[in-house]
Amino acid sequence: MRTNIVIDDELIKEALKITGIKTKKEIVNIVLLSKCCLYLCHD
Repeated sequence: MRTNIVIDDELIKEALKITGIKTKKEIVNIVLLSKCCLYLCHD
């Protein structure tokens, strides 16, 4: 599903640098997956 979102550019740059991930799309997908996993583990 295509979605337009507004994300802090500095935060994205930092996430790309820290993780070595190459694209914004990958960063968003990994963060969403991580958040879902954390939520499920605490439920």
